[in-house]
Amino acid sequence: MSFQDKSIQCSDCGDTFTFSAEDQEFFQSKGYTNEPKRCLSCRQARKSERYSNSSYGAPPGKCSPQPALSAARAPKSLFSLAVISQFIIAIAKLEERKLRNRIVNVVEALPLSDKGGTASNIRVNRLNRKRERRQIVS
Repeated sequence: MSFQDKSIQCSDCGDTFTFSAEDQEFFQSKGYTNEPKRCLSCRQARKSERYSNSSYGAPPGKCSPQPALSAARAPKSLFSLAVISQFIIAIAKLEERKLRNRIVNVVEALPLSDKGGTASNIRVNRLNRKRERRQIVS
């Protein structure tokens, strides 16, 4: 398909600009179906206006620089490091207790022959289990 230069009026400034055959081929290769409405200078002005207010939606490499943090004041935090470390230690202890209780429950569920006990040692095994539970809880 052969393309010919077209004269189009800009919708922003009203000036007439040329939509060249090369530009038309480029538009077709990109799959664009509409002709441009704005001249090159108005398109560039619109882009710079759109990206000047914030870095949201800015093209790659065009992000606005982040403001420098003041050296006089540290960033705010909700919790101090000491509070967070105490919380982590408390969780670890709780998990350790849960694990110990699970092990005791599994051992209690085993048959007596697997525990190494005999019928005469049943009472001794029960007392030992009670002692273990008291130690775990404390």
